[in-house]
Amino acid sequence: MEVFKTREARDEIARAFMAGARAGTKTPRAPTRAAKRAWATIRRWRRAAGEAVPVTALRHAGGSWLDVLTHPEFKTQLWKARPFQPVWLRQGAMDAAAAREARKRGKRDVVNPMLSLRHAGVSRLGALMHEKVREYYWARAAAAYARTVVERPFVTAMFSSVTKCVVSDAFVQIVMEEKSVFALDWNRVASFFILGVTYVGAFQYRLYNHWLKPLNDAWRPKYGLALSTGGVVMIDQAFVQPFLYLPTFLGIRVLSEGGCRIVDLPSEVFAKWEKTAFDTVSALWCVWVPAQVINFAVIPKHLTIPWMNAIGLMWNGVLSYMHGRYEREDKQMTASVARVENAETESQDDEQDDE
Repeated sequence: MEVFKTREARDEIARAFMAGARAGTKTPRAPTRAAKRAWATIRRWRRAAGEAVPVTALRHAGGSWLDVLTHPEFKTQLWKARPFQPVWLRQGAMDAAAAREARKRGKRDVVNPMLSLRHAGVSRLGALMHEKVREYYWARAAAAYARTVVERPFVTAMFSSVTKCVVSDAFVQIVMEEKSVFALDWNRVASFFILGVTYVGAFQYRLYNHWLKPLNDAWRPKYGLALSTGGVVMIDQAFVQPFLYLPTFLGIRVLSEGGCRIVDLPSEVFAKWEKTAFDTVSALWCVWVPAQVINFAVIPKHLTIPWMNAIGLMWNGVLSYMHGRYEREDKQMTASVARVENAETESQDDEQDDE
């Protein structure tokens, strides 16, 4: 047995049996109690040997730390424990397993009403228009999205962020600004696409799921729900959004418009930030302060992405409309200045002709 290869285990078991043998001359039932105690010791050492990570044994045998890290048993037990993963990620893996089991059960238990209606002789169009069929496919779509959020959160965040940024900007241009599809400002659409890929998709995913949400979880037992949520929301809205999010968006807009050198980009961004920061940040706080309070206080981690997407779709529409208005004002100002300059030039030419 592997237990008896350990000297400490052998000594403890031997002491237990010797204690029983010495007590056997005085009390007839003492050897039985000693035997039970010895077998309990054997089980305890066997369990400890099965659960131990072989770091101590390898180091005691003269192995280096490189030998420990490359040992297959160490890597297997480390993968099972996964101490480097945060709690929410391990919970996400468990939720993904539960979602897979639920999907398997759903495939066995739920019957597609489309098949039943088609078997009863209903046409394909009539079956698609049936209420139960619509409910079934909507439920399948929602379950597929929820399963994707749990199993592949980063990919879902990237795809959802790009989609909501582009769709919201196109909606504002077509519906509110009454532009045709062929007359869209594609530089503006491209800027929202880049914003969705870089900042909203990649950076905000790590910001909220890896930094701010764990920070809120660490502060909540110490300071309470109100103070921890308020502190995290203040960090996000008072520092991240005005001084990181807005300059990033303005920099992408300036680059997408063209005509600006890289060395002139900071000055251009600062000029636009001075002009638009007050109105943009005021509107941003009206939308995102209550939304983030609900997010950090109520929304669980696996529903953070759908919640941020729902609020972000509305906010991107507001942002697109506001900065489209700024661009129209700039164009009108440029046109008026050009008209004034042309009028002054024409008047000067007339005066020279009169002379």
